[in-house]
Amino acid sequence: MTFSFAHLLGVAAGGALGASLRYLFLVFLQGGALGIFVLNVAGSLLLGLLLSAVGEKSPALTAFAGTGLLGALTTYSTFSGDLVRLFGQSMQSAVLYGAASLALGVVAFLLGTWLGRLL
Repeated sequence: MTFSFAHLLGVAAGGALGASLRYLFLVFLQGGALGIFVLNVAGSLLLGLLLSAVGEKSPALTAFAGTGLLGALTTYSTFSGDLVRLFGQSMQSAVLYGAASLALGVVAFLLGTWLGRLL
């Protein structure tokens, strides 16, 4: 990957949009692990779709939508914090949340990749 100032601006704009959408989504759902779970799985699906449908064909779109928007929309740090919080409440809930997030994130990414190849 080579540096491009235009791509950097795209990442910044996408990141601002993705973080804002994440905030609004979590406010709407009143926060919590479920909201992060939904965002992470949906983001995995969309990233798989984007990378398989566009990938190398449009580095600018990949920078904006993949690295910026979807990178900010999804969040591993919040997922990790929710996982630790859930461990304090119920080990069973924490294990279920962690395993389901990982498994469904990978399945969603693969589904997005498959859908992107159909386009």
